[in-house]
Amino acid sequence: MAQRIWIDDKKIKLMSLLYNINKELKGVKTSR
Repeated sequence: MAQRIWIDDKKIKLMSLLYNINKELKGVKTSR
């Protein structure tokens, strides 16, 4: 059970990281 929570935590961190990268890429595109 603990492992499932750990996997979900990793997934959430990865998703938020991808979201931040995507947001920064969009910001770079609009600033040019």
